[in-house]
Amino acid sequence: MNLLSLLTIIVVGFASNTFVLGTEIEISFKNFSSSDKDHLDLEIELLSFSETKVILSNIPQYVDFVIFQVHSFLHNVILSYDPLLSPHNYANGTNVGLYSNASNMAFFYIKNLHDFNVSCMIAVVPYTNESPLPGGCNMELPVPISPYLSVETNDIMTTIDGPPASLSMKCDISSLAYVSYVMFYKFLHQNEFSVQSYFDSIRSMLTYPRILKSSYVAPKPIEGPISRRIFSRYNGVGSLYSLIAFSKFGNVAVYTPSSLFPYDSLDNSEPYSVALKIQLASFVILCIFLCFGGHRYFMGELFVLGAVFGFLSSYILLFHQTSSNGDLLLMCNGIGFICGILWTSLWWCINSPILSVGLSFVMNGLLISSSVFHIFSIFMGDVTIFQNDLNYWLTYFTICIIVVLISTTNPVKYNIISCATIGAYGIILPFDFYFETTFKYIIVNVINRATVEGFNLALTKPPLQIADLIIGFVWLLVIRAGIVCQKKLTSHRPPFPPVCFILREHMFETTPILSSARFPSYS
Repeated sequence: MNLLSLLTIIVVGFASNTFVLGTEIEISFKNFSSSDKDHLDLEIELLSFSETKVILSNIPQYVDFVIFQVHSFLHNVILSYDPLLSPHNYANGTNVGLYSNASNMAFFYIKNLHDFNVSCMIAVVPYTNESPLPGGCNMELPVPISPYLSVETNDIMTTIDGPPASLSMKCDISSLAYVSYVMFYKFLHQNEFSVQSYFDSIRSMLTYPRILKSSYVAPKPIEGPISRRIFSRYNGVGSLYSLIAFSKFGNVAVYTPSSLFPYDSLDNSEPYSVALKIQLASFVILCIFLCFGGHRYFMGELFVLGAVFGFLSSYILLFHQTSSNGDLLLMCNGIGFICGILWTSLWWCINSPILSVGLSFVMNGLLISSSVFHIFSIFMGDVTIFQNDLNYWLTYFTICIIVVLISTTNPVKYNIISCATIGAYGIILPFDFYFETTFKYIIVNVINRATVEGFNLALTKPPLQIADLIIGFVWLLVIRAGIVCQKKLTSHRPPFPPVCFILREHMFETTPILSSARFPSYS
């Protein structure tokens, strides 16, 4: 093999340059000092259909084992102990790691099976024999010692699992009770999916001191494995996860951190269907009417609120009864339309202003209660007590009932406020979808809590970024504009429109014009 086909790069200390590789890399610990460095890392470009051999050399004697990690950008790579793959000697993914207890040198192989280059970052984290071994008691993943995380995700939730750690090179089941776990997570910058930003974020999750500076703690679940955490998905925002194993002596070891990107960042496909866009456009038109003219056009308000309430209620009830989103959307639209007509008819039958505006009070109470939980999770994080469904729903509906009771003290005033608040929320939703903020999750997380099994264990703390603050501020402005507009439209008018029997009295005369006239007798 000549010099052109063999490119050897010796990395001394902390490296962060990008190189195009040939077939071999050497990473040396020769000048490594644990006092000022806690890991080594290197950014590389894996050529298409290539195999790269990595040599770890000059491993210090005080290092008992190392965790060798490969973090690829968007596309999977294979990390193995040998050039030939066998069932238990390799890991495949975007964030993979392998363990080695070699005394001086260690060898790893990285394969790119794609027909394009893949950007990667290699990281090596050394540990002493006092540290727990991440994945040392693995019983699920294919590699016997698996110091990386298992990630399962869908449109709603992400489940992060870490195989149990051991206190020595050999797994002792009795020692599992002496290892505790804490999971940390962080969000990437909104709609920021550059290679450099991704690698910089990974670096902040490689070691325990770095994690403490930049991440949030994920509370323990009330049930399930102690090394498992469930997270709510947020579109448009990438996230990173890292699991820390603590020994009974206070020593720590960090699993290979895992990343998660939104689906629509991987391709150029349209994230929202045409049917959903039409549904959203129709909803916005109704909400504009509700926000700026709801109380003035009382019959229209009743229909819109009845239709929206019917749609949401039927969605929650029918979510598990149909497998097709299109069929579910069609049925919910039909039920919502019928509910709108029925609720409007209620005014003509009962003629009770308090009962008619009760639905707007209830829906406003539900929206305010959802907003309280959303804001609470942003600033206070997830509280374990609310993983219990009884505690969650009791608190949720208590807030809603308080809002309804306050609203009944002045029906006209609070009906205007309710229409403006609900309508403004619907007006802002298209901007939320476009800018991919977390505004829609004020309602979505509550619906998921009611319909998705296991969502009570999910951490729902949303990322708070500039776009979220702007959307929230605009929502308040639209609410204010809606209140002002409705007050102007209803000024010098009766608080509620005349009911049906009053209209009928105006339509027909019941008293004779000449009530005192004497009628001739024809007998």
